[in-house]
Amino acid sequence: MRPALFAFLALVVTLLVPHVVAAADPLPQHAGALPPVASGRSLGAAVGSAPDAEHPRGTIFVAAPLASCGAAIVEWDLATSRSVRTACLGLPAGSMHVARAGAMLYVVREGYAGASEARTLATMEIPSLRVVRRIGLPSGGTSGIATDGTLVAVASGGGLEPRRWSLTTLDTAGNVLGRSESAGELGMPEASVAVLGGNVYVGLAASGGVRPRLVLLDSRATLVRQIAVEVSDSSVWLGVKGGAILVAGGSELLEVSSRLDVLARHPVSAQGKVAVSPDGRVLTGYGDEVFTDTLTLERTLPWGGHMHWVHDVLWSGTTAVEVTSEPTGGGPAVVTWVALP
Repeated sequence: MRPALFAFLALVVTLLVPHVVAAADPLPQHAGALPPVASGRSLGAAVGSAPDAEHPRGTIFVAAPLASCGAAIVEWDLATSRSVRTACLGLPAGSMHVARAGAMLYVVREGYAGASEARTLATMEIPSLRVVRRIGLPSGGTSGIATDGTLVAVASGGGLEPRRWSLTTLDTAGNVLGRSESAGELGMPEASVAVLGGNVYVGLAASGGVRPRLVLLDSRATLVRQIAVEVSDSSVWLGVKGGAILVAGGSELLEVSSRLDVLARHPVSAQGKVAVSPDGRVLTGYGDEVFTDTLTLERTLPWGGHMHWVHDVLWSGTTAVEVTSEPTGGGPAVVTWVALP
């Protein structure tokens, strides 16, 4: 879905869906612009260093298509809104996605959405930000990457073939464990993949009259089970909370068991990515909402994400972070954060 249309639909949902907002004192927000990035490309983010004397709010890693050197990783200091260090991957600018497991980063660089250009997965050591391994991935559209610390999964949409999608699983050393490619009456994943307990979960957008689906595969990318997802939007985003999968779609946030049983439904104000904090709180992207570990609304954040293209959301300890740009993908990319009590 185009970012501008995406943001417009999210705003409509926000205005039309009745929703009770938790009373909470407003919290100050902090923002800083990243180095110039290529227009119209996605960015990804992952947790960096924990807060310490040098970086009191910690750092995050941003996978960004920099105008200066193409695909890159930027370690960003939240407190100072400055780059700590930058590593260029030696690849042209493209949409970027990143996940972290221990002392390693896993970075996906893709070409133009819908292009036949192959994608690349780079494995990087965090201490040196050195690329230690590269592998090619099948060509395709929008990608998503996730890891549980032992298993890495990369899902891709169909690009010019919207009913085609693929999944590659790897161990943390970057060795391919399995590949799966499917065509037929399934949608395409839009950065919606999660890993839990050695299994992979892929969220598939609605396509050709087929409702959104949640697919369970094992570590070798073998299909185990799939279900239709009853949500109010055509796209779904996934997260992991404890032993459950969170599925965000439109005005609902679903809790789903590891075997794909729907456990509960919770109202949210708008669609968007989800992130879970170490203490179990849940942050939604376009909804700008924080939920407690029991998934009751704690507060609404002041940053107005539904008016932007939200590239990624994450937590740095108890600090909620989002990476955004204008709905058209132009202008600077901005890291915004709010420290929660």
